[in-house]
Amino acid sequence: MAATRRVSSRANSARSSAVQSAVAAPNAARLARWACSSAAAPASVSTRGWLADGRLTEAGRAAHAEIAERVGGFRRQALTGISPEEYESAVGVLRRMAGNLS
Repeated sequence: MAATRRVSSRANSARSSAVQSAVAAPNAARLARWACSSAAAPASVSTRGWLADGRLTEAGRAAHAEIAERVGGFRRQALTGISPEEYESAVGVLRRMAGNLS
């Protein structure tokens, strides 16, 4: 049982890391686009020093990395004890349910 948990934990961690790597750069760009297009966001993001001239600053990239790490920690915790197959099955079901509502 403990060995299964370790394997699942490693698989969850690997999956979470892969997901984070795949989305980190596009999300930074998306954050910058959102901040530039949202009426209230530029002021709050800019006053934090995260955005300048429509681009993420070093502070913005650091904040993004910290937020990504927090999200990754939450995902790792949420996926503890769940196999990749169970996760994929659950996501598939939720995707179909959402499709039924659109």
